[in-house]
Amino acid sequence: MMPPQVLIEVPDQIPLVATLPAPVRAAERLARAGVRSVVLRTSSPAFGERFQSALERFPGVRAEAGGPSGLPAAIDAGSPLLVVSPDGMPHAGAIDAMLRSLNGQPLVFHWNGTEVGRYHLAASAWRERSAEARAVELPSDGWTPVRGPADVAPAERVLFGELWHDKDGYIARYDRVVSTALSRRLVPFSVTPSQITTASLAVGLLGAGLLAAGSYGLSVAGAACLWLSCILDGCDGEVARIKLQCSDKGASYDLLADHICHAATFAGIIANVVRRQPDHPWLWPAALFMTGVGACMTSVWWLVLRRPDSERKRLERVFERVASRDYVYLVAGLVLIDRLEWFVWAAAFGAHLFWMGLWWIAL
Repeated sequence: MMPPQVLIEVPDQIPLVATLPAPVRAAERLARAGVRSVVLRTSSPAFGERFQSALERFPGVRAEAGGPSGLPAAIDAGSPLLVVSPDGMPHAGAIDAMLRSLNGQPLVFHWNGTEVGRYHLAASAWRERSAEARAVELPSDGWTPVRGPADVAPAERVLFGELWHDKDGYIARYDRVVSTALSRRLVPFSVTPSQITTASLAVGLLGAGLLAAGSYGLSVAGAACLWLSCILDGCDGEVARIKLQCSDKGASYDLLADHICHAATFAGIIANVVRRQPDHPWLWPAALFMTGVGACMTSVWWLVLRRPDSERKRLERVFERVASRDYVYLVAGLVLIDRLEWFVWAAAFGAHLFWMGLWWIAL
């Protein structure tokens, strides 16, 4: 049974967790779980104005100023109401447990012995403490308390720890250690995710240009820039998720920047080996390499990226990870041992095997 409305009472003094108060983060998580209406009841209109950019991304979430006792106007007094505590952030397990427990009777939700929510059959009874309410204990890992300044640092560690996900490349997933540390320092500033994407693209293009220069020293510097570009490429999404600034437009820009950086890097690699071994007949290896890369990028987009996650086969997810920026580590290693031409030869044939294999499992 899905509650038609959720109420979170926001106190006057509340600590910020990575620039946003816990009630805003709780409302976002409830909205993502499918709750149709979440009202943040505040005593000041300034709250909604201050956090408008985060709230407006979720159509069912709104902040409404009200008096000390009356229901907000957006709440239907005759409909059931789930009241969630403002003193923490519920996680998926707790939200799922709450929603699955709604069965036509009053409920009180506890986490580690602390009341964190109540379910009323009618919103008009939201101030009542029904003796008939059945107690429901939420999972021990389902809630992160944010009661005061001392809870902010642990809550932020939880937030940034949630940034790891299964779409990361097999090697690049370890970049999260570095990128999340950098993102934590970027979040307090007004920098936007798209600005970080632009920085990642600029650093990646610089790295590709340094690779193209051909000398050993510049090639090493180029590989370092490509690695930094990978780190920044992780930061843009992390900052977007932490600051609740994710958007389809931003995701499209990020994907376009990745494609441009990939193409520039591969062109830089070809230029590098041609400059360093000018007497070698590189035309056919380079042609195989670039056409294979183009076919891979097109195939991954057409068969994987443009489809919802739920429609992707398990092997397609494996191919998606392999097609990530993991190759930057291989490039860096080959640059250090001065054998970048091995990458050209491997990719000249491997890229074609990759895209043909992807089509084989997709059809």
